[in-house]
Amino acid sequence: MNAPHKHIRMLEDAGQGMPVVFLQSSEPTAAKVIEALKPNFHVVTFDISAAGTADGESGLLSAIAKLGTSVGVVASSAMATRVLKLALAHPDIINALALISPPPLTAADKELTAELVNMKPPVLALFGSRDAVDNAEGKRVYRQTIPKSHMMFVYDTDGAMAEQRPEAVAAALRDFMVVREGFLVTTKSGKIYP
Repeated sequence: MNAPHKHIRMLEDAGQGMPVVFLQSSEPTAAKVIEALKPNFHVVTFDISAAGTADGESGLLSAIAKLGTSVGVVASSAMATRVLKLALAHPDIINALALISPPPLTAADKELTAELVNMKPPVLALFGSRDAVDNAEGKRVYRQTIPKSHMMFVYDTDGAMAEQRPEAVAAALRDFMVVREGFLVTTKSGKIYP
């Protein structure tokens, strides 16, 4: 499958099962997390860092439509704001949204924050425990504003959690994509991955 727009580059298309689209920019990749998701999901990875906002959205929607069904989406930090807007505009396409170390929402994000109360798909925001005190209020906005949202801290990590603790990130994503709004911490035990 080729992405229909020149600014969106497909990096990988592997695995079987429910489709999960992994969006990243020029940040360090989450190769180990993606590898861990392949046994359970059809993982399609796109780099949309070169795409402008409008180009990226229309091209990404076309690429996702080729998967033939609504999908789960995992977005890296740099893609978080764009994919939140996309999920708000197209809840029929995105059925679950996970954000890896999204930026804290601040007063400058007032318009987006006001719209988040209308978010239809469930959202998981993963933060690193080392960053827990940095702008904690801006991070809590995700949980306080989005109706079906979950906020989770991955122990002993910062914004590069996908490289530092790929097994913990993959486990949280796997459980969230399966149970979506029923997500608590994990379906196997009550433990947070230490």
